[in-house]
Amino acid sequence: MNATRLLQWSLLACTAYFLAMSTAHFIGFKVPVLFVYWDVPSNHYQDMIISFCAFTYATLSFAAYRHRVAVPGCWWRWSAPCWVCPRSTARRRWRR
Repeated sequence: MNATRLLQWSLLACTAYFLAMSTAHFIGFKVPVLFVYWDVPSNHYQDMIISFCAFTYATLSFAAYRHRVAVPGCWWRWSAPCWVCPRSTARRRWRR
């Protein structure tokens, strides 16, 4: 299996996973693989926000599967939670 085929299958797997996660959050079906904290009570609006975000990730990964040039942009957006530091944004918010 060459690298292109591996990338395509990986992106399709990501698409399927994020669609399943989006559907589970939208319906409220708490499954341990699709929910990070499945035993913690959550409000409906929180599940809707997560459902929308997961659907956006599914759309991005499918776009990257269809158009190879979208792959770097998808990796950049997927890594965004890793490089955003909540402490620095909190300091900027409260600074006057």
